[in-house]
Amino acid sequence: MFKALVLMCVIETGICQEFEDIWGPYHTEKECKERSHQMANDIGSIFKDLNVEFKWKCDYEQSI
Repeated sequence: MFKALVLMCVIETGICQEFEDIWGPYHTEKECKERSHQMANDIGSIFKDLNVEFKWKCDYEQSI
C-alpha cells in the first residue's frame, strides 16, 4: 500500500508545507502517483497567486 505526500514550497520565501493524502492508501504506486499529481493541481489552484514549487512522493506502507 502506498501513501501520497506532496511538498509545496513558496519560491520567494523558501517556506514549505507538507500535505498528506486522506483518501489513501493506494494499492499501486501508479494510483498513488496519479493522486499526488491531483493533489498538487488542487493545492496549486488554492495558492494560485504565489510562486510555488511542488515535490511529491509515495511512501510504501506495509499492511498490518
